Formats: sequence, structure tokens, C-alpha cells
Amino acid sequence: MAIMPRMFTPRLIACDVDGTLLPEGQPYLAPETLALIEHLLDAGIAFVPASGRQHPNLEHVFAPFLDRIPLVAENGTMAFLGDEQVFRAEMNRELGHEIIHTILQRDPCEALVSGARTSYIQPKCPDFLTLIRKDIRYTCTIVDDLMNIPEPYSKLTAYHPSVADDAPFWLERFGSRCNVAVSGLIWIDFMPTGISKASGVAAVCERLGIAPTECLAIGDNDNDVEMFDFAGHAIAMETGSEKARAHAQETTPSANEVFRKVLESL
Repeated sequence: MAIMPRMFTPRLIACDVDGTLLPEGQPYLAPETLALIEHLLDAGIAFVPASGRQHPNLEHVFAPFLDRIPLVAENGTMAFLGDEQVFRAEMNRELGHEIIHTILQRDPCEALVSGARTSYIQPKCPDFLTLIRKDIRYTCTIVDDLMNIPEPYSKLTAYHPSVADDAPFWLERFGSRCNVAVSGLIWIDFMPTGISKASGVAAVCERLGIAPTECLAIGDNDNDVEMFDFAGHAIAMETGSEKARAHAQETTPSANEVFRKVLESL
């Protein structure tokens, strides 16, 4: 793969979270990562977490920087500058109902519906509630019927303990009607057609007056591909998916190594 020129200095870094900034299962950013992000911000480089996670969870993870960074949440279906929501996509509700019904009927899948400030769940198994509330620490609302949540659907998610085994079913069933993306080891996300992390990052770039060619994207999975294609330069994790690595210009063992190289180029 091509190597990033030493003097390549982006104005904006869009960075995936799970599997990139955070090893799978790690809830907090390492002190070194926090320090590097602070140095990037002090150098005038915009830093944008772009994640499949919900907005309140990202606020928790990036609490030290909330007054300094935009947040792209829910795989690009929402983007925030401080308290201002600068972008939100909405899923067709009829299609959403069909996806939810299919998830609930398919064991051992569980459904999660993304609202603006909470995730709605209708757990079939108590372990799923534990996963959402205690393990990944989401703000969630338990409902009796996911078909009747009180706000638009931005993103729908299917939980499956082995996504690699189940992804082909979902791609075949819904891939022609919405964007279906593997998002980590146990999640499959459904977004409106044409919506991805790139959508949220593009909205942030427009507000900040930054061109795509001035952006660096870092990620590890299939749901980062559109963001890679949007940015002027893309770097995939060495442990990333085959598809992610194919759309990147180079690979890295860690996001911190990329941050150090950018800072050294200043």
C-alpha cells in the first residue's frame, strides 16, 4: 500500500472508535490516546469521532473534549457540533418495521432502535439488557413494542453473537433497500440508502469549511469504507476487515501511531 507522505497534515481527522481507538470491550480511552488527541486539537486539527455508537455514549467516552470536538454518531445518521445537531437521517418507518419484525423473529438476534438521545430495546433475553446497560453503557429505553417508539428511526441494529455467520442473510434480505453494514463483532446496522459515516463527516466538514481532500480517515471495519472513500487519505487498522483495508491507502498497527506521525509532520 502507498505510504502517507511525511508532511501530509490533515485539517480534520475522522476516526472510528471500536476496534480503532478502543480495543473491543475496552470502555475508556487510554491516557496516551487522550494526550495525543489533545495535542492534535491544540495544533488546530479538528478531531471527529465517527462511530456506530449512540450520541450519549460518545459524550461519555470523549467527555474531556466535548467543548472542542464534533461527534458523528449512529454510523453517520447523526452529527453534532456541541449541543447542535447538524445532521440527522431518518429511516422509512415501514421498512423499519419490517426489519424490526425480522430481527425479533430470528433467534438469537436482538433489536436496537436508535433515537436522538436514547436507544430503544425490547429484550428477548435478560443478557441483552445487561450487554446494553452494563457492558457497553448505553442510555436505553425498554419498550413493549418497538413498532411504536415515539420518534423517527435513525438507525436500526441487529445484535448477533456471531455477525460473520449471520451477515449474508441480512445483506440478501435488505441490502437492496437500505445500507446494511457490519459494525463490529456482534452488530449489523441498517441505515437509509446512501447514508453512512461519510454523511455525518461531510456535514461536519461543510459547517467547518473543510474540504474532503483535507481529511484523514482512520477505521477498521466495513462501516468505515464510505468514510475512507470520502476522505483525502484513509488508513485502516492492520487487523481491520478485508474490505476496509482494500479501500485504504495504508495500514497501521494503532491509531496512536498515526496521531504521532501527524504531529511529527507539523
